[in-house]
Amino acid sequence: MPTVAFINNGFPEGGVARVTLDIARYARTAAPSYRIIVLASRIVESMMNDEIRSLVQLIQTDDPVRKAREIHADILVECSWIFKGTEKTRAAGTKIVFANHGEAFHEMYSILDHRQGGHKRHWWNRVLWNLYQKKLYTDGGKALRLAQERAARNYAASDAYVVLCEGYRRQTEAILAGQDSGRLWVINNPEYPVEHPTLQKEKLILFCGRLCDYDKKPERLLRIWRQVQHQLPDYRLALVGDGDERPRLEALAREWKLERCSFEGRTSHPETWYRKADILCLVSQTEGWPLCLTEALAHGVIPIAFNCSAGVEEILSRTGFLVPHPDEEAFARTLVDVARRSDEEKMMLRQAGIERVAELAPDRIGARWIALFNALLA
Repeated sequence: MPTVAFINNGFPEGGVARVTLDIARYARTAAPSYRIIVLASRIVESMMNDEIRSLVQLIQTDDPVRKAREIHADILVECSWIFKGTEKTRAAGTKIVFANHGEAFHEMYSILDHRQGGHKRHWWNRVLWNLYQKKLYTDGGKALRLAQERAARNYAASDAYVVLCEGYRRQTEAILAGQDSGRLWVINNPEYPVEHPTLQKEKLILFCGRLCDYDKKPERLLRIWRQVQHQLPDYRLALVGDGDERPRLEALAREWKLERCSFEGRTSHPETWYRKADILCLVSQTEGWPLCLTEALAHGVIPIAFNCSAGVEEILSRTGFLVPHPDEEAFARTLVDVARRSDEEKMMLRQAGIERVAELAPDRIGARWIALFNALLA
């Protein structure tokens, strides 16, 4: 029985874990010969249930690559940023798959955030950044070059390299510097259709995701809401999710006297919010294939997003609303426009989103993953 081991960080929280479980569900019925193992550095017991335990064998470890060698995994799927110890692992006969769950070269944003001091923001980080590093890393493009070099190294260390859409494939091909691009696979993230979506919505605008500054940028949405809250007196804004930025964001909401704005914390059941929400807002500066967009579409929620990546653009190319990144005034205008549209217009948008999600059915995406595993083991 071939063993496929997935490396996750906190399991089963987050989009990477959800996709891992989607693949495991499909494999259980369509490819039962595969044994699915998750190597996790942290297990979130509050999110575990009997179905998850039945789908995967879960091993907690601080060194997942070494553990993959110990259990003699046939395929190791890495969903992080960079490989460690892969030469030994490949020498032991394990096939390595790098699954890039972000946009191409998304590491650039973590490099920039690190240079600015991350969430600590010490004064000396700001001084160094403003005097020297901003010109070098942003204006001079060093952060992007470092991210591209990292992507090329990951590709060289892999037997297969998975990206989330055709746009990322083209971007990755461009930096391979003579490497054969035949190991590149395009596999979208799956989305489950909702059997009976609620199409009569509340006057609710939703943010659903981590409260993290370097990628999700939730402060942008607070500034946007500050602009439009008096134009949309019937609407309320709910931020669903948690993170290091939450205390600061709550303080800003109080300082700016934001009305009808609530922080709802983390939830294991985001569908309860999608059923109610009229509009979903995505204000990130980097996204791979954001599941909050496809989840919203499946529930008939109308998404508005900054066109921050090829993945976001592909998801919303035929439905939803794309705003030039990072134009917050344009986002505010779009939000008011969508909120004020007629019920008939909104119903057409909801139906178009539901039809779009049908193209991302887990059976289609799961079959693509199994084809990749079969090819590697052939």
